[in-house]
Amino acid sequence: MKRAVRLIIPLLFAASGASAIAVVDATRIAPAVAFGNRFVFALQLFLLIFYALLLLAVPLLRGVCRGELPIELTARGARFPEPSAEAARALMSQELHDRIRTVEQGLEQAQRDLDRAAAMISSSIWKLESK
Repeated sequence: MKRAVRLIIPLLFAASGASAIAVVDATRIAPAVAFGNRFVFALQLFLLIFYALLLLAVPLLRGVCRGELPIELTARGARFPEPSAEAARALMSQELHDRIRTVEQGLEQAQRDLDRAAAMISSSIWKLESK
């Protein structure tokens, strides 16, 4: 995951810069929100594109590398399930697995006991009939 982040973030940074420069070169007049300054416009575009790419890249990287999907995507970023909830689910799953295994072992023992009792009853009936 760290290697992917170290590779992807500079690529996003460069792509954002190149996109901002391309858009600024294609426009003749900077908008009023950039105070009519092309450099300010390029900086605003760079920040907007970089932030948007980060908002998309973080959930994508965590989904691909760790298998974690976000439960919510907002302007503040992706929200992932709390680790404590996941740990509790894993613990509960393990406890349920242990209880199921215990019940299975009990059922297997009961089956053996029933088979032994059936064999004893069968042999007793056979002895009674042969007399």
